[in-house]
Amino acid sequence: MKGMINYRKNAEIECICKISDIIANSNDFKYVMQQTAEALPSGFQFPSITCIRITINNRTFKNSHFKITHRKLSCSCTGQDSAVISIEAFYREERPEADEGPFLSGEKTMLFSVCNCLKCFYERVDMLQLLAESEEKCKAFMNNALDGMMVLDFKGNILLYNMALARMFEVDDPKSSIGYSILEYICEEYKLKAIKDQLNVMRGKGGYLSTYKVRSRKGREFWVEGLGTKILYNDNLANIVVIRDITERMVAEEKLISYRQNINKLVLERSINVSYANEKLKEDVKIWQHINHILVHETNKLSEYLGSIGVMVVVLGQDCHVSFINKKGCEILGYNEDGIVGQDWIESFVPDNYRDHTKDLLLKCLSGNCVTKCEYPVLRFYGEDRMILWANVPLVDENENIIGIVSTGEDVTDLRDSQEALQQYVDDLKKSNEFKMLFIDILRHDLLNPATIIKGYSELLLERITTDEEKSIIKTIYAQNENLIQIINTASMLGKLESTDMVSFENLDLLDLLKKVSSGFTPLLDKKGITVEYPARDSCPADVNPMIEEAFSNLISNAIKFSPYGGKLILDIEDAGPSWKITFTDFGMGISDENKDAIFRRFKQVSTEGTKGSGLGLAIVKKIIELHHGEVGVYDNPSGSGAVFWIKLNKRQSF
Repeated sequence: MKGMINYRKNAEIECICKISDIIANSNDFKYVMQQTAEALPSGFQFPSITCIRITINNRTFKNSHFKITHRKLSCSCTGQDSAVISIEAFYREERPEADEGPFLSGEKTMLFSVCNCLKCFYERVDMLQLLAESEEKCKAFMNNALDGMMVLDFKGNILLYNMALARMFEVDDPKSSIGYSILEYICEEYKLKAIKDQLNVMRGKGGYLSTYKVRSRKGREFWVEGLGTKILYNDNLANIVVIRDITERMVAEEKLISYRQNINKLVLERSINVSYANEKLKEDVKIWQHINHILVHETNKLSEYLGSIGVMVVVLGQDCHVSFINKKGCEILGYNEDGIVGQDWIESFVPDNYRDHTKDLLLKCLSGNCVTKCEYPVLRFYGEDRMILWANVPLVDENENIIGIVSTGEDVTDLRDSQEALQQYVDDLKKSNEFKMLFIDILRHDLLNPATIIKGYSELLLERITTDEEKSIIKTIYAQNENLIQIINTASMLGKLESTDMVSFENLDLLDLLKKVSSGFTPLLDKKGITVEYPARDSCPADVNPMIEEAFSNLISNAIKFSPYGGKLILDIEDAGPSWKITFTDFGMGISDENKDAIFRRFKQVSTEGTKGSGLGLAIVKKIIELHHGEVGVYDNPSGSGAVFWIKLNKRQSF
């Protein structure tokens, strides 16, 4: 009998152990419940006829061959969230009576043990589900947070961080910092402080709020504030830290500290001077009494001054009635003082077509939105209008309340007539300038037509004439006609430039322009065997008008013209502070000192062997440079014979 009892106990214990292993090795709720229902019959004295039903929150799990009979043993328990867990055991066949009907008392105890195990498992699964949901919510919160957030393990290694922190630390790949120590981002002098904060959290000494200086992946140093606290992450203790960039606040606090120090210094200085100020105040009172006496005297003089001042002075009340007018005002209006004071200013002295406008101006002044300068006419006693330029200021009492208007007016009728006459003169002058431009265009057209005809016949004769003497004459005619065409074109351009005061500017690279213009002279350079050097390498941006190409062209043409065969030109651009200095260096005959200024005047030519020009090219250059607010000049070539022409142009303006 005793052996049988021990056998039953062992069977029950093995059943409980088997179910414990099932619960311990899986978090799958459905699997654990079903396996428990299948394993539980082995703990009963008649396993083959035992049926099990487990019910948790209306969810039922049964073993195979389940059948409900009246031979039943059951137990139940309640979980934390009021979930009812019940286990029912049924015998499919009749068995003799035992302790609990056909069931043993140990079997009921076993059911209670299993029921409690299932209750613990249910609560564990529920907690794990809540934990998983919390982790998902935490991740979503972190990714949507404006502040940086990260999770650190007990060693300070990064386990998780959000996009805001990645942007803050300038990390291109958000996954690249996982597993790295947070100390890699903290400046050296703050690393020990960060280690202490981490240890305090992990040892359960509470959270922290600390300030650190950190360095981003790209080397930018800035201030942050970290708020850390302990959490459970993936079943391990961890530290979650909220990071906020407080660089602007730190800068502001430094400025505030400096400001407070200055304030304290000023307060100290003022405190030192208090006693001196008290003594000085006593002296000032005496001086004030003397000044008050002078003020009374000056007030009387002011009244006399207002009576003799050369402008009109009118004081109006809040109802726009005249309360004071000086002598000049009476003269302009043609009334004596008694005929003006007390009258409605707008109705009595402003013409009908200006009354609404004037009323608006005065009401604005009375409301504190004073229009200080304005013009409107006054109506004189004789019936004529006089245009007055008014200066208005509000009249206030000792409480800063507006009680009226003080207006001073100057008669500008004659001035406005003069301005109209001047504007008419300007308009006439513009028309005259337009006629001049039209005349220049007509003159150029009429001169170029015969010159072009002469050019055409000269080219035709050169093809047909065979004798050298006749060809020489025709070539001379052709060359002089080409010179004439050039003179007409350059004279026309100079005339138009001299009629121009302002030009529009655009951003251009002077080095590119210089090379572009010089490339147009390649045939002439090759013909004379002249080489060109460009020492400048970098771009030279400037605000210029495209007509600057004409200035470059004239200076390069001039340099080629006076350079010997087989020579060279140096076209360079130097940095001259706020401007670019462009130099055109030749190695020709050079220019004498007495001619250096004269060559920039119209029709001034320098006598040089075999070379002649129109005398207009350099005058055009000077006018173009003047329109650019630049400078132009020439000096001797320091490397030998020849000359260096130079111009200065303003660099591009940055906004």
